[in-house]
Amino acid sequence: MWRQETGITPHQWLLTARINHARELLEVTDLGIEQIAAQSGLGTSTNLRARFRDTLGTTPSAYRRTFQETTMAGPQTRQK
Repeated sequence: MWRQETGITPHQWLLTARINHARELLEVTDLGIEQIAAQSGLGTSTNLRARFRDTLGTTPSAYRRTFQETTMAGPQTRQK
């Protein structure tokens, strides 16, 4: 029934929610990967890294660096 309504299994839905929470923590905090894994419900940093790589094709650390580089650059201004 769940899959018919949502198109995904309950496990897939839960994993997506956990990954999204981990992404948010990586974007807005300086928490360590182990802490983020625990707070997002993924348990260990090893599990977080594996699920993150499987889902997003990158590691949590690389994701954080990319996000921080984008944020640090700030808005671009156009010169006239």
